[in-house]
Amino acid sequence: MRKHILLFSHNTHAFILSDLKWAVKSFEKVVLLCPYSEEIQKRCDEFQNVKFIPLKKKSLGNMISGFFDQENQMVRKDLFSVVKEGKLSILYLKIMGTYMDCARQLLDTLDSLDISSGEEWVVLSLWFSATSYAACKAKEKYKKLAIVSLAHSFEVDSLKNRYINHFYKEYCHRMLDKISFISENVMEDYLQNYAKPLGWNFDHVQVDYLGVEKRNEGVSGYHHAEPYHIVSCSHCVPVKRIELIIEGLKQIADIRIKWSHIGGGPEWKRLQMLSKGVTQNIDVCWVGSMSNEKVHQFLAGNSIDAFLNVSSSEGLPVSMMEAIAYGIPVIATDVGGNREVVSDSNGILLPSSPSSDELVSAIKTLLLMQEEQKISLRKNAVQTYEQKFMAEHIRIKFYNELKMIG
Repeated sequence: MRKHILLFSHNTHAFILSDLKWAVKSFEKVVLLCPYSEEIQKRCDEFQNVKFIPLKKKSLGNMISGFFDQENQMVRKDLFSVVKEGKLSILYLKIMGTYMDCARQLLDTLDSLDISSGEEWVVLSLWFSATSYAACKAKEKYKKLAIVSLAHSFEVDSLKNRYINHFYKEYCHRMLDKISFISENVMEDYLQNYAKPLGWNFDHVQVDYLGVEKRNEGVSGYHHAEPYHIVSCSHCVPVKRIELIIEGLKQIADIRIKWSHIGGGPEWKRLQMLSKGVTQNIDVCWVGSMSNEKVHQFLAGNSIDAFLNVSSSEGLPVSMMEAIAYGIPVIATDVGGNREVVSDSNGILLPSSPSSDELVSAIKTLLLMQEEQKISLRKNAVQTYEQKFMAEHIRIKFYNELKMIG
C-alpha cells in the first residue's frame, strides 16, 4: 500500500485547493509541487501532513539540457516532426521548454525527498501534458514509483491545442499506471482519436470526476420578479464566446436583467467596451478575477436566476459544477462534458454553436417560467451535484484507490 503522494501541477488551478483536502485524508504525507500563490499556501498551512514546494521559475539550463540530452531521442524526434509539418514556432519551443523544465524539477524534488526506490510513493500529475511527461521520466529512475495523471480536454482537443499530436502522448500513455479523465466525453474523444486507431492498450484509462467542494452553506436565492440576475464565470478568451452573451443581451429589451461576469483575461477590456451597446434595461457588471473562495461566496451570497456557459469547447467546467452546488440552473452549450452536468431537469442545453436568438430564448425561458418549475430546476441542480459531483464522496474514493496501485 502506498503511503505518500506528490501532486504536481504547472499552474494554480482552483481544483487543487479541493483535491488537497481529500489527498490528506488518504495519505500519511502529501507533497504539492506547483507555482506559488497565497491561496495555495494558505490551504497547505491548514494541514500538518502537507509539504508545499513552490515550483521554481523556468530554468533555461533545464530547458536546454532536455533538448541536448543524448538519451532523450524523443525530444529530437518530436522536434523533427514539427519542423517537417511546418509547425515550428516560438510557442512550440516554449511548450517544449516547459516539458523539459518540469521533468528536471520533479526529479530534483524526488531526490530531495529521499524516496528510495519509490515503492511507497505515488506521483499524481494534475495534467496530461508537461507534468505527466515529467512523472514518466521520473519512473525511469524510480522503478517502483506509481505514476498517475489526470486528463482534461485541452490535452486531447485539437481545437484547443494545435500541437495535439506531439509531446509524447504514446510514451505517457504507455508509461502511466493510470490515466484518469475528468469527463466521459473527453475520454471517449481520446479513445476514438488516439488509443483505439493506434492500437494502444487502454485498460488503465477511466473516468473520475473532479467534482467540487462546496465551500459555503446553503443555496443561492432567486428573484420572483424583475430585475433578474444572470451570471457567467470564465477567462475572457475567444473559446468562451462571451461576445455571444453580449449579442444576446442586446436583443432583450422587455426584461430588466443584471448580468455579472466573473473573470479577467486578454479580452476583458474589449468585451467591456462591447457590452456598452446593450439596452438600458440590462445592468452589466464586470466583476473581474476572483479567488475560488470569493467565487463560492458570490454564488452563495447573491440571488442568481441562471448561470451561463456558451463556450465552443469545454472539458467539464468547474464553474458549472459550483453553480449547481448552490442550486443555480445552468444554460450551457452542448460541447465537451457539459451534458454530463446540464440536462432538462436542471437547466437548458443549447446546440454546440447556438445563435444569439437561441440563447435569448433559453434565457427568457428560465427567467419567466412558473414558480413551481423554477423550484424544481433548483432542487434538481443540487441533487445532480450531490449524486455526481460532491467531491467529499468521489475524491476520497479516488485517492483511496491510488493507495492500492501496484
